Amino acid sequence: MKRYFSKLAGALVLSSLCAMNTQALTVADGETHVLEPDNYYLEELILGANSTLVVKGETRIFTQTLQSKNEAKIVYEKGAASAVQDKWLRFEAMDASQMEGMLMIDGTGADGVMGATGATGANGRDATWDFPSVKGAKPGSPGSKGGTGVKGENGMNIEVNLLNLPATAFVTITSNGGNGGIGGIGGQGGQGGKGKYGRAPKDGGDGGQGGDGGNGGNGGDIWAFLLYESGISEEKLAELRIQLESNIIALPGQGGVAGNGGVGGVGGAPGSSHWSSSMRGQGGAGMPGNLGAAGEAGQNGAVIKDLKAAEAVRPPIGVYAAFGTVYDHEQNPLERVSVQLEGREGFAITDATGSWRFEDLPSGEYTAVASKTGYEFEPQTFMINQQDAEVSIQLQAMPEVSYLDKCIAKFSDYFGEKIDEAFDCGNDNAFVCQETTGSVLGEVVGIAIPKSQQGDFYYYWGTWGPLSLSFCD
Repeated sequence: MKRYFSKLAGALVLSSLCAMNTQALTVADGETHVLEPDNYYLEELILGANSTLVVKGETRIFTQTLQSKNEAKIVYEKGAASAVQDKWLRFEAMDASQMEGMLMIDGTGADGVMGATGATGANGRDATWDFPSVKGAKPGSPGSKGGTGVKGENGMNIEVNLLNLPATAFVTITSNGGNGGIGGIGGQGGQGGKGKYGRAPKDGGDGGQGGDGGNGGNGGDIWAFLLYESGISEEKLAELRIQLESNIIALPGQGGVAGNGGVGGVGGAPGSSHWSSSMRGQGGAGMPGNLGAAGEAGQNGAVIKDLKAAEAVRPPIGVYAAFGTVYDHEQNPLERVSVQLEGREGFAITDATGSWRFEDLPSGEYTAVASKTGYEFEPQTFMINQQDAEVSIQLQAMPEVSYLDKCIAKFSDYFGEKIDEAFDCGNDNAFVCQETTGSVLGEVVGIAIPKSQQGDFYYYWGTWGPLSLSFCD
């Protein structure tokens, strides 16, 4: 068993409710619907006969009710998240009693593409007259090695949880790794130089070695669970175990086949004899390049099938999530912003995408308060009304010279009034300066604040002197 299962259990904690809430999602007979990577909370999911629900990356689908007709499919769009090594799909239906026929879930990864063809070798130099002597011909250069085939994509790791699966409904789950790409063809050898002026022609360059084949992708791991309600009898549990084996067909994800090594490049054409050469015949053709090495096959995935209590999957009733993003005035996401909800303990810190989230919130009115040094924010009130709430918070950058104004106001008897606007000054513009009018207590004509707003600020009264910033508060 690969490392993934413990990661899946940790990453998909039950309290992580969904970012998208909707009443129902219907994919009609024969139609296709695409879901972007996200968490989806549905009251009802309807999959028509031969319909296809496409997922493109890390996705959780939680539905209270599942209706599916025969040959409905949930499939991963091959290559949509090829850079993600451990992508997952978690599918949960709390009432699958309206399923009919076969539901197929497939997380197979894309095959790797063929490596690039190696570059052709340079042609050899022809024999040339270079007074007072003749320079002989040169052989062609060998072709370059072909590029390595691209590794096959790993299959998607899949967890399926179903409650009330009918005896006449079946689920097939598979997630194979993509096959490795074939190695690129070796480059053709360069043509041998022509013989002239009594000099012999030369051999063509050898063909380049074929590229190595790409490794196969790893097969995806699969978890398949039939759910049961609390208080179920041992007899019913035994029946569920039989149904688990007969109605849930979970095929271990097969590792992708290794890509074959690329074919060696063709040897370069031999150089020919020119009429002016006393040497007759041709140079030899270059040797073909060697076959590239094959890649390695991907690892097979693992399968776990078991029973699980429905309470371990069902979200708590009556509690929801509030989440959102903090932006600056130019709509750039801000990280390391503290967000609190008035009247509740704890806080959230935004990540690099500006995102924050609170869990386990009952319906009601809330006020979000954000704070970050150098920014100001108006508290924002929002409602949670029996569904998760998304809140966008806008922060405005405070003027960089605001502390200058504070110091001038605090010591107005000394510094007087501002003259024009603030400007950069001193020490490679590490300070923000402000000219002032001075006062009756002395000719103080300037004040400077470090841009970091730490340490001392400086005032000019014939000479520059320091004063701690703390005195301005």
